[in-house]
Amino acid sequence: MGVKIREKPKGSGVYWAFIDHNGKRRAKKIGTDEKAALGIAKKIEAKLALGDFGVLEKTKSVKTFKAFAKDFLEGYATTALKESTYRGYRSILDKHLEPAFGKKPINEISRTEVKNFIFKKIKDGMSISRAKRIKATLSGIFSHAVEDGLILVNPAARLDRFLNAKDQSLSNEISPYSAKELEIYLETVRSHFAEHFPMFLTLARTGLRLGEALGLQWGDIDFRGEFIEIRRAWVNGRLTTTKTGKTRRVDATPLLLATLKSLNQRRKEQTLKNGWGEVPEWVFVNQDGKPLDPGNVRGRVHYKACEKAKLRRVRIHDLRHSYATIRISAGHNIADVSRQLGHASIKITVDTYYHWLPSQHTGEISELDEIGKTRNNPQPSRSKKEQGATD
Repeated sequence: MGVKIREKPKGSGVYWAFIDHNGKRRAKKIGTDEKAALGIAKKIEAKLALGDFGVLEKTKSVKTFKAFAKDFLEGYATTALKESTYRGYRSILDKHLEPAFGKKPINEISRTEVKNFIFKKIKDGMSISRAKRIKATLSGIFSHAVEDGLILVNPAARLDRFLNAKDQSLSNEISPYSAKELEIYLETVRSHFAEHFPMFLTLARTGLRLGEALGLQWGDIDFRGEFIEIRRAWVNGRLTTTKTGKTRRVDATPLLLATLKSLNQRRKEQTLKNGWGEVPEWVFVNQDGKPLDPGNVRGRVHYKACEKAKLRRVRIHDLRHSYATIRISAGHNIADVSRQLGHASIKITVDTYYHWLPSQHTGEISELDEIGKTRNNPQPSRSKKEQGATD
């Protein structure tokens, strides 16, 4: 009597719980995690001891992942989730989860399959944050399947530590475009996504963070003074301060100023056409005159531009790194670059972009030999007492 965990078939890495209680025997497939399987065995024994014999009932016909996910979405999700969250779940199911798991019985999806699925998404270029949202949706569905008794363990549980480790390693990587690559990228945006060109030119010519660009208002731009005042950021659908909490002034190139002037004129015409009443205060807006959604900017414009330009797929934040590395490599004053980027200290700038600093030290060191030939050798200073002893 009791519950035993066995690997079946041997060497397969798949564990089953074999239950023997008062003459009733059942076998339940657990998954590929031996430690989790042993934990489940203890839970089953505890339930049997308390008189809960549900685990001994014959397994009912198990739904496919697609069928269960549909019931989950139309039942729990429509009543417990906000409309925007529901739409997000629906999109993730349609685009990612159903193509991968839809036809499989929900109790036959292993932890290894889930892990490989998530990591392949990241390998194919998906951002860590997006992968985490997909994993969270998948885990939520499996959690309800556990509650309904269809599976004994959530195969998407405890994957966050892997994603967080991956996120940390990726977040430290800088992958800027060269000056030539950046111009190819901008020309591609101009050709294929003309309405968004002013914003991407702003990112490329000022080094602004995306949230800072989305938070720009027309009153922040001084066309005569040829600068832009950075006062706020638009992050997660709301206004916030800049990363350092300070306002800063960034220089604008002639091309950028001319482009923004032209955009302002078009915006006035757009206001009349759309019946907005007055020109939106935001510089970069959607069809409703509201700040652009950063997710749409990345997915519908930036990544597609990388692809059309046949360039490396980089993060949109790497446009900021491109601005910095191009200027630093050209020998521009690093203190000025640091100010423009809004770094809390110049040390951050140096530590981040050290490898792009121009290699000037070799020439300076070699000059020391020439200095020694043309000037008197410097002597250590002597105290008055020493001078008196020799004079």
